[in-house]
Amino acid sequence: MQAGDGAIVKEPDPAGSSAMAAGKSVLVIGHSHVGCLAAAARTFNSDKLEVISVANVVGKRGREELPEPEIVRAVVNHARLSKPDALCLCIRGNQHNILGITENPTPFSIGEAEFGSAPREGSRRHFIPYQLMKAHFRNIISRDMIHELYNSFPDAARYYLNAPPPVSDWDYIQANPSSFSEELRFGPSPHELKLQLYRCQTEVLRECAEAEGARFIDIPPQLCDRDGFLARHCYGPDPTHANTVYGEIVLKTLLDVVGASK
Repeated sequence: MQAGDGAIVKEPDPAGSSAMAAGKSVLVIGHSHVGCLAAAARTFNSDKLEVISVANVVGKRGREELPEPEIVRAVVNHARLSKPDALCLCIRGNQHNILGITENPTPFSIGEAEFGSAPREGSRRHFIPYQLMKAHFRNIISRDMIHELYNSFPDAARYYLNAPPPVSDWDYIQANPSSFSEELRFGPSPHELKLQLYRCQTEVLRECAEAEGARFIDIPPQLCDRDGFLARHCYGPDPTHANTVYGEIVLKTLLDVVGASK
């Protein structure tokens, strides 16, 4: 398949998935980034695959207001696959966008190791040390929820799926701002800052996965552009989420990894 930007995208072959062929059941649970996986899962037509969006179980308001133990119980009770062979989580993951999709009212930069975690000379941006930013992500990543979800399916092999990388196209963000419409007045944030925030979040998610004994699954390189941003043919209906093309390839990647681990 040829995408609109000329990139050649290899279409997934759901029927050929090693995980499905092996008869393994796979349960995916996450926040809004699993929406494109849920849409893609319908094309796999398998009763051994289930994708659950937390918001679809407890509602957006419930996701924000209910205590995490109640959310976990609701999701576990909702699951059709009560004893999956594999459990893959994709919890939260939009924090890098909240901080970097537009310029901050107080422009900031993140310290870089090659500069001794100090701002570049002449910088007029508010400086935040890299380790302090990592601590911020650690505080908001819902570690307890991740721990309880894994423990709710004790016999399942554990996996953790990274969130999509940021969108770089400011014109697309302006045309499809979604909940960020009021922030557009601040203008675009620097591309390097967007990538730094995403890398920082990814490091924290990887640490969290490893602490739970889960295999971390990063985004397939064909879904990113040459700079590391989300590829244009994967843009979703808003500036933070991906589309079904992305969902199909990521889901196929997950199923292949699960099948390879047997």
